[in-house]
Amino acid sequence: MKIRIATTDAEIEACWPVMRELRPHIAEDHFVFQIRHQEPSGYRLAYVQESDGVVAVAGFRIDENLAWGRFLYVDDLVTLPGQRSKGYGAKLLSWLKGQAAKHGCEQIHLDSGTQRKEAHRFYEREGMVLASFHFVEKIAPNKALQPTSPLTRRRGRAYSLGVIAEEVTVMKKALFSSLLLIAFAVAPISVALGQVDYSDPEQRNPQGDKDVEEGYQKHQKEHKEKQEKEERKEKGEIEDPYEVDRGGVDDANRNTQGK
Repeated sequence: MKIRIATTDAEIEACWPVMRELRPHIAEDHFVFQIRHQEPSGYRLAYVQESDGVVAVAGFRIDENLAWGRFLYVDDLVTLPGQRSKGYGAKLLSWLKGQAAKHGCEQIHLDSGTQRKEAHRFYEREGMVLASFHFVEKIAPNKALQPTSPLTRRRGRAYSLGVIAEEVTVMKKALFSSLLLIAFAVAPISVALGQVDYSDPEQRNPQGDKDVEEGYQKHQKEHKEKQEKEERKEKGEIEDPYEVDRGGVDDANRNTQGK
């Protein structure tokens, strides 16, 4: 008999036929996902392996609180019906106590349904005592917002894909702007060397890319406006020294104070 902690999906899947005896509401195709979902909070799934397969399982976690200090909590403990009264449950519970001691826990705790009288006798026989009552009230949550719901998982994937797509779009725009600036910066050199005639649309944009052409026209327009303003400034037509820096002020709105 060997006791191990399930770490691979295959090992977790092998535990489901035993776990369903205790947790029948967990579907087989959801079992691995649920275990993986609980692992970040400390949940571990241990199992007893025999030559013919898994015969007993225990879900547990190590935690700490004000009431108990550091403790090991047993979420699940079950043996296959056909393998009970063979000592597997006792061996697994003893192993859990050893894990508690190994990890510095002061106590080991578990809850058991009030109807499970046989299980209660087993725990008392193994040295555990009935120490408290466990109270519960069912709440009706919005299932669509629960982390394990298919809708939430789809939304999570869609959100992740949306963020990635947005980041890619931003990067593409930044890259395009950088390439466009480089192209305009080297344009005069290229024209001087006779490599590219940027006055010819077919030479400056052989692929006919609309964004490239619009970017070129916008750059040319801004360059022309800047030149015109510089010329007007030199001729004394602009009295506001900040008009050029502001990037364009309509004649009707120009600051004319001091005239």
